[in-house]
Amino acid sequence: MKNSYQHIVDQFESEAGVETGRMFGAEGLKIVGKVFAMEVKGHLVIKLPAARANQLVAAGDARLFDPGHGRLMKEWVEIESGSKANWLSLAEESFSFVKAGSKKSSDSLLTAHRVGLAAGIIHPARHQKLKGW
Repeated sequence: MKNSYQHIVDQFESEAGVETGRMFGAEGLKIVGKVFAMEVKGHLVIKLPAARANQLVAAGDARLFDPGHGRLMKEWVEIESGSKANWLSLAEESFSFVKAGSKKSSDSLLTAHRVGLAAGIIHPARHQKLKGW
């Protein structure tokens, strides 16, 4: 098991739609425009459902992530480099969670716009721009 951020980058670099980007001042991996994994001060930081994040914290494998302003993020966890947790497995979980959540968000937004269009609340030209989502 290789617990290094570079190993995760290497595994995801050929995945369709994965790109790099910045969040909380760190370089991270993104899918559908949203960061799912990043390295902060040598630790892996990933986004997971709150229940799964709490499970990892309770097991002692992670702690809730604080981006620096004293407020813990309930869906972001930080895993230390010395942890026994498999970083790649957790990054794969995060990838799946973020990818699925983004699809749901954009689908519901587009549905809301269609309803608004049908009700005459949204102008057809505005809807046409959003249709490409």
